[in-house]
Amino acid sequence: MYHNVDIERGILSAVIYDGSKIDLLKGVLYPEAFYMPFHQYVFKAMVELDARDMPIDEVFLKDELVKMNKFDEEMFFELLATAPIETIEEYAEALLSLSQKRELLHLSNQIKTILNDDSEDIISKISKDLEEITSKTAKSNEKSINFYIQKMEEQIQKAKEFGGIVGYKSGIHTLDTLIGAFAPGDLVIIAARPSMGKTSFATTLIEHNLKLGHGVLFDSLEMPGEKIMQRLIASYSGNTLNDIKRGALSNYSAYKEAVEFYRNSELVLHDESYLTIHKLKAKAFKVIREKKNIKFWIIDHLRYIKKPGQNIANEISEITKEFKKIAKEYGIVVVLLSQLNRENEKSANKKPTLAGIRESGAVEEDADIVIGLHRESYYKRNETQIEPPVNEAELIVLKNRDGQTGVAKCFFNGPLARFQNYGEIHIKEDKAMPVDIPVI
Repeated sequence: MYHNVDIERGILSAVIYDGSKIDLLKGVLYPEAFYMPFHQYVFKAMVELDARDMPIDEVFLKDELVKMNKFDEEMFFELLATAPIETIEEYAEALLSLSQKRELLHLSNQIKTILNDDSEDIISKISKDLEEITSKTAKSNEKSINFYIQKMEEQIQKAKEFGGIVGYKSGIHTLDTLIGAFAPGDLVIIAARPSMGKTSFATTLIEHNLKLGHGVLFDSLEMPGEKIMQRLIASYSGNTLNDIKRGALSNYSAYKEAVEFYRNSELVLHDESYLTIHKLKAKAFKVIREKKNIKFWIIDHLRYIKKPGQNIANEISEITKEFKKIAKEYGIVVVLLSQLNRENEKSANKKPTLAGIRESGAVEEDADIVIGLHRESYYKRNETQIEPPVNEAELIVLKNRDGQTGVAKCFFNGPLARFQNYGEIHIKEDKAMPVDIPVI
């Protein structure tokens, strides 16, 4: 119970095959994490060889086990015949979990015995044993400098092969040039006033990454799922959002193509509203574990996450920290949409600022990237002047933990509910005709 010999063999075989992988295990596992005694001795021998800067291969490992008087020829050849595990870190965590369960089971059996004793310090003894198990876990989470150096060098090699920063693009060239890419582990905040295009930015991001074969989880807390699909289909097909709502499709074949694309895509769409952060997490974890290709989790938006406490600022802080933790643990990009407060519009140019984000302290602290959306034409509307259907937009990078800040310009296409690159649209210079622009 609570052991897996195949995982143990696969992990040890991976180190024999590539001795450098010991650096990925030293901060995670300890000998007793292995169930089989021989496997414990093999791991001890590997750590000892590494400490002496000796190769961890078949010859040196056998010699070390012989010196320890623990060599077992049959079991050793079983290790050599086992296929090495590639994703060694994930399996090491699984092995550690099994080890902890064994120790807890052992402790529970001890508790039964202790309860029959006349000792007055039962709780103290149980607490001490439990702390010992916990301390092993704490030690297992300590990683060496070599571990981080290896991770860094892997990222450098990936960037070299990729031809730039490793991560996922937005599809808006000016923005991708400015920030490079959204990296796995990033918490990205998209902030804007109402009707400025937060949801349209999200759907633009979704479409681009689905086309690249990436999986996306989208929690639409504000709009029902069918309205999100209308926007996605409009953007993909070129049929205007208003035409789709009216059932008057100008290009039916493009509509059918869009429908088939999304039907076969790796998009997971949730539209349950007003959930707590814990309920959101539970639903997301299920999707992320079942669908290994999820690269983005997009939440629309922060105001619609239920906050049961009285201190809203503390609640927001907890929410953003949870999202950052999830991004880091699962190696995905978490994109959180947030609304700017009304004070932002009192400034002369009405452009987004970090201070304009509701409860901005926590959001600003936890986010890796903050992007504010702005359309000058939106504020020039009046009773006689209608906003053009296609107009210039600014994606203002207010914070970028690992790179530049600045302004990325592009077009906002209202009828198609999407942001687009320069060159993808030709804007006529004549007067804009009245167009039914949806509120995005």
